[in-house]
Amino acid sequence: MNAQDQQSLSDAMEQWHREMEDLRHSMLSRYLWAAAGLMACWLFWISSPYAPSVVLGWAVLATMGAFTYLAARLHEKHYSVSSTLLLLGCIATQGMLVAVSPEALYLGFGLVTVIVGSALLGGAGSLFLGALSLGSSVWLWQTLHGADRLPALVVPLGLLYVLVWGSAQIARHPCGEALRVALSGWDRLRGALDEARERRGELRRMVRALEEATYRIERINNELLLARHQAEQARINKARFAATVSHELRGPLNLILGFSKLMALSPERYGVPLPRAYHADVDTIYTSSQHVVSLLDDILDLSQIEAEHMPLVRERIDLNEDVVREAARTVSLLAARKGLTLETNLGDNLPPIFADRTRLRQVLLNLLTNAVRFTERGSIRVYTERWEQGLRVSVADTGRGIAKEKMPRLFEEFYQLHLTEQQGLQGSGLGLAISKHLVELHGGRIWAESTEGEGTTFFFALPFPEETLVASRAPQRRAMRQAEPHHTVLVVHDDPLVLRVLARYLEGYQIVGLPKGKDVVAVVAETHPRAVITTPAQVQTVVEAVADTAFDVPVLGCSMPDLERGSRVDGAVAFLMKPITQDIVHTILSQFRIGPEPRVLVVDDDPDAVRLLESYLGAGLSQCRVVRAYGGRQALQAMQEEVPAVVFLDLVMPDMDGEETIQQMRLDPRLAGVPVVIVSGHDPTTQGLTLGAQISLTSVRPVNAADGIRRLQALLDVLSPDYLADGSALELPVEAAQT
Repeated sequence: MNAQDQQSLSDAMEQWHREMEDLRHSMLSRYLWAAAGLMACWLFWISSPYAPSVVLGWAVLATMGAFTYLAARLHEKHYSVSSTLLLLGCIATQGMLVAVSPEALYLGFGLVTVIVGSALLGGAGSLFLGALSLGSSVWLWQTLHGADRLPALVVPLGLLYVLVWGSAQIARHPCGEALRVALSGWDRLRGALDEARERRGELRRMVRALEEATYRIERINNELLLARHQAEQARINKARFAATVSHELRGPLNLILGFSKLMALSPERYGVPLPRAYHADVDTIYTSSQHVVSLLDDILDLSQIEAEHMPLVRERIDLNEDVVREAARTVSLLAARKGLTLETNLGDNLPPIFADRTRLRQVLLNLLTNAVRFTERGSIRVYTERWEQGLRVSVADTGRGIAKEKMPRLFEEFYQLHLTEQQGLQGSGLGLAISKHLVELHGGRIWAESTEGEGTTFFFALPFPEETLVASRAPQRRAMRQAEPHHTVLVVHDDPLVLRVLARYLEGYQIVGLPKGKDVVAVVAETHPRAVITTPAQVQTVVEAVADTAFDVPVLGCSMPDLERGSRVDGAVAFLMKPITQDIVHTILSQFRIGPEPRVLVVDDDPDAVRLLESYLGAGLSQCRVVRAYGGRQALQAMQEEVPAVVFLDLVMPDMDGEETIQQMRLDPRLAGVPVVIVSGHDPTTQGLTLGAQISLTSVRPVNAADGIRRLQALLDVLSPDYLADGSALELPVEAAQT
């Protein structure tokens, strides 16, 4: 409690005491007025003929008047003296009456002194004055009138005085208790006031702490908003960087890899023998360019994983046959060149799993390649077996092993274990990190055990599968969980790339893929999808298949691109993403029915890219006639002179891009049937995708008005109409909501 509060409480207590004194003083004033009234009555009585003695009457009146007057003069300043004078006047009056007339009644007048004394002076004062009154009266009686009758009166009068005094004390007890209660109330009030002051102080401190916390929270929120903005900007920059890497770097890398491969593996095509001193350097350029292409693919894969846009197309696969044997067959030649033995010990009767075979094969290839890279002699062994609640794959080598202090950083991005020991063995430092992410996307985990100098064993375990064919985009480092009811979408489509695209962009849903012609009803009964998505041509087929069942699952019709056939660019029959190889070019040409000496048109604004592709075409097909064009308009002019058998076309060109060139070709009847192969650095599954103009919703059974209106509301909420400048409306992309 501060000084101001203490002063306020002290002032209140003093005020209370003053009020109590005023009450007592007012009681003395009443007694003084009562004494004045009695003297008036006494004066009237002594004037009557019944008065025993006029002298006694006036003597009593004078004595009582004197004491009352003195008490009245002093009661404002000296309460106790004034009360004592008033009581002494009563005792003097009683003594005068006893002295003049020895009546027993006059001895009882002292009871008035006892009662008034108890009221004015309290118990001790009234007892003293009562004893003085009785004692003085008895003494006067005995002195002036003798003691004949006195003994018989003293004892009863004494008892009477005591009884009256006790009764007065009992009568005063409630007042005393009330006074103590009031005082204790004041004490409790003071304690409560002290506690309230302390609580108010704590509240003020808490308010200040809350204000400070609020300020900090606001500052943190501002920092979070800024960090979120920066993270979003970083994500945009990363996406822009990935697109730039995919297009801008793949073009030069395509040239470096292509020409260095021709120089290293086919030097005879140049006519002039390459000096022997150049052979090692050319081989180094070719090997380094392969490493750069691999690093580029790893960086793009890692960026997709970190952005949680890495789709997994899961299907029922045999881990031994579809993953382990194929990966071992790929690495066997590399191991044989180093004199290593590659052994496989595959478990029997392993159940099939639902997984992305391409991604699991990538994981195993990373582990096997690292084992070959860091093993100088001995063997590499691959095991598959049942393990806990899933399957486990292990890759053991007899290489140098890994130091114990380096094990915690084994799966870090861009971390290379043997950075200074053998520079020729350096990789990107991303293989194990990507493998870890891919295994975790499948709901599994990967780890390693190693003894330095004896070898290393890598393990990765996959959980037992769900009973569905799923293409999902699971967040990294999150275990695969059973799909929640109605959070699955069934996609009836033959192209797995379409499943990857939908899994990448459909947030919060697991995509279950089903080829056309399969049993839709069985999969619907097993997975309970929220909806079925298919092409507009298949909508009616799916509706008729589900109509005979108890299911009422909505069917969405959507025009989806055929990515596998290159329908990202309308009119193209194939899509090649740089860097391309000679084998890929020959494989594409073998799919077309071309006669002897076919005329092939190569269109690219980069002359070096045209020359490289011409080299690929001339190396395997000696009779192939290659025509060069460095832009879309020049290509159309060349095709007007002579219709080519095949066109290899770049998309990004300054005068007329590839898409516009194809459109102009399809408008010409002579060129409409010419196959076009797109050669570009853009990924067709991530850039510029369109779903066509038709998106429809069909219900198997009629729905009530409220449900139907909610569906209409959902469709209307996502529409973004656009209008031409002349006021004519564009056709909306959503055709109808059929019920």
